[in-house]
Amino acid sequence: MAKIVGAAGAHAGKQSVAALKKMFATLLVVVALVAFAEGVLLTSLVTFRARLSWYLIPAGVGLLMVWIVRIAHFRVKKHETDRMIWRKGALGEYEVGAELEGLPDDYFVFNDINTEEFGNFDHIVVGPKGIFVIETKNWTGLIGTNAAGEITRNGKPLWRSHIRMLERKVMMLREQIQVLTRRDDLFIRGLMVFPKAYIEAGGKTRNIHCLNLERLYDYFDKCPKRLQPNEIERIARVVKSIADINSEVPEAPTASLIETRASEVSAWSMEHGGWSKELRAGKGNVASRS
Repeated sequence: MAKIVGAAGAHAGKQSVAALKKMFATLLVVVALVAFAEGVLLTSLVTFRARLSWYLIPAGVGLLMVWIVRIAHFRVKKHETDRMIWRKGALGEYEVGAELEGLPDDYFVFNDINTEEFGNFDHIVVGPKGIFVIETKNWTGLIGTNAAGEITRNGKPLWRSHIRMLERKVMMLREQIQVLTRRDDLFIRGLMVFPKAYIEAGGKTRNIHCLNLERLYDYFDKCPKRLQPNEIERIARVVKSIADINSEVPEAPTASLIETRASEVSAWSMEHGGWSKELRAGKGNVASRS
């Protein structure tokens, strides 16, 4: 089996939990405000009895409570929607991650790589067939394309340019890897995987390939071989260093910072006998599931 780094769907899972916490926090605030409003209402009924305020204060408090409840309903609904979207995304990433685990043991699979500059990568695969950036879309329905090469869902355009965004992420990752490896002939392919949707035949999405989950393993199998074992391990170290840069440094990594980390990675590799030795020893964040 492939060598796995990171947990699939971890970022989406954390976002789902965060949305749930926000929903409960909103409910607690509403309960506190309603309790306070009820206290003001009862106090006014006792204190200002038979006065004009006896009528005005309850009316004002009642309108305030209606406004609070309406705002709270809107916010709770939004947090619940966000929670379900993130939860669905996490489940989809877990399914794709489980499928990638079945790749041969000369593959490295990096799950849930966060970067400051260009966001989160669901999966990055490094193996004999090249480098693959995979984005999971746990959608349902029919996935097609329009004249501009952007994906559509059930024949309708989407408000976000998903293909263009993934292309940019692939290009920026390629630039970072090229700086570290000092080679410009690397093959990096962007994939968009749909665990549940149906992919319309004949769709053209420029440089991004859209696949069903069941076709993912066969896709790797049919790709021509592009990397030798020593190249795979070197690029795997580079991808790990990129992930470390973004987890340790708050600002976006610069070329000089990447060059510095390249020297650190090379020194670390020489000291510890290389990436393969670390895998055999079970050190670091890499989990070998062979």
